[in-house]
Amino acid sequence: MIIVITSINVDQLLVNDIIKCALNWHHPLRLQFNEKHLTNKNLPDYREMAIGWNPWPKEFPLFKETISEYTTAMLQVGARVMRAIALSLNLPLNYFESTFNDSFWVIRCIRYPAVSQDEVQSTEYGHGCGEHSDYGWLTFVNQDLDSHNCLHVRTNDTSKATYVSADPIVVEEQIALTCNIGDIIAFITKNKYRSTRHCVVNPVKPARSRISTPFFFEPNLDVKLRINETSPECYYGEYLISKVRNNFNYYIDETK
Repeated sequence: MIIVITSINVDQLLVNDIIKCALNWHHPLRLQFNEKHLTNKNLPDYREMAIGWNPWPKEFPLFKETISEYTTAMLQVGARVMRAIALSLNLPLNYFESTFNDSFWVIRCIRYPAVSQDEVQSTEYGHGCGEHSDYGWLTFVNQDLDSHNCLHVRTNDTSKATYVSADPIVVEEQIALTCNIGDIIAFITKNKYRSTRHCVVNPVKPARSRISTPFFFEPNLDVKLRINETSPECYYGEYLISKVRNNFNYYIDETK
């Protein structure tokens, strides 16, 4: 497994990220965690993030098995990267181990449709996904080999918004995973690893649609942490639910 880490020294911007932009042109499928995460008596009620229709499509019988195998592999990758981060900080190899042994992982399978030049120039057009930093730990992006000039990473140029294109890299006939550093890793490492602001631009026709499968490797929901120097200690789950409520329109349909 080959990983490219996009940890660029960027200043943190006080932006509520992801949905606070114009239209987001993408079609996502979100898969996450295990039902046991909903039954921890020490944690808040996370039903609003979990209740929904079963997404496993009957017409694709191998889909569930494939996602399950991929999840197992990516949890191992996330653990290895966290151990590498620990060593790089002169900490014991297993320093973070107890914080992710029941990871609240998330997979998103996303299609970014190709758009025309007219749509790009339209005032209604935003991005495939607006500029944001990931608010958790690590995000491993698995993207199409021909996904060029779509994932844009902001550089450390504070005088203006400057971006580089994080195109897929092939090493020894393997497509490297792109690893985004999240806000929590930035804080707990005192910005030795900085979270990376990025956005996705839709491919322009005649290019085909972009397929991306980001895997969000997160700590356990019941890990206690501080989000910044002035915040009180809280569960990671409490921090996560506040972010989700602020960025997405979740609701509970009690009739289902």
